[in-house]
Amino acid sequence: MIITWTKPSATWVKLNTDGSRNTVGQIEAGGICKDHLGNLIMAFQQHLGTGSSNLAEAKAVMVGLEWGKERNSIIRHYHRM
Repeated sequence: MIITWTKPSATWVKLNTDGSRNTVGQIEAGGICKDHLGNLIMAFQQHLGTGSSNLAEAKAVMVGLEWGKERNSIIRHYHRM
């Protein structure tokens, strides 16, 4: 199986996230945001405490969106360059 990254349109950025859980129930979230050329705009990783794999996945998306929202002016500026 070949897995590829599909780029967003020129006026968009793409956020890819992942959540994980270890054998003792600790969960973490991580993600990256790239532009249409594949250039890294931001990346994050965060420990979330304990929970299920599904909770980790859902929180990874929420953390990524919140992180991006807090840095909205950076992302907007990046697209004007």
